[in-house]
Amino acid sequence: MKVGYGDLEAYGFHGIEALQSVLERRHGGETGVIAVTAATGDQIWQAEKENKWDRRLLKSALDTIDSSSERLEERLNREKAAFYMIEYRDGLRATVAMLTGVCHEFALACRLRDQAEPFACWFRLEETHPYGHFEHLLRGIQHMMHTQHAAYPVERTLLTTGILEKAMHSMHQQGKRLESPALDIRYPATTWGFANRSEENFPS
Repeated sequence: MKVGYGDLEAYGFHGIEALQSVLERRHGGETGVIAVTAATGDQIWQAEKENKWDRRLLKSALDTIDSSSERLEERLNREKAAFYMIEYRDGLRATVAMLTGVCHEFALACRLRDQAEPFACWFRLEETHPYGHFEHLLRGIQHMMHTQHAAYPVERTLLTTGILEKAMHSMHQQGKRLESPALDIRYPATTWGFANRSEENFPS
């Protein structure tokens, strides 16, 4: 479960890409996506009843950013929320919850094999100038120029864009589940690290 905020398309891309940056590191690497469904309004709660997303994971993600999950139905119904439910070819299922008005940060929670409690993390951004998180992007560009190899799997961008395209069409078609044979995109993750593991990236 990945939570995010902002415009459902422009920031939806960021939400899906952040999700992929974690999930592609699973055993066997990325296997591609078989179908995408977008839910809004009452469709969100119907999807929960059908076990298509997990409130416990949503709560765990929100807890990392100190955003309460209390009165969730009331708050989501008041805001323009959308859930992008993604079915992967290896059986994995994931959801990107766009929660503008409920949270204003990015976080993720997922289940790990043989671990009772969910793994949860916060995607730390610097919300004011000079937006230090872009420094890691520039470092990746510099790495590519020096080595002639991309610092991250470029297939991620193609897969992320394809998932988003399906989500937008699903929303336009009132939450229809859309199969995605073109998203049979498989790739291994790189060893390029995450930006915000050290305080030195965001000096106080």
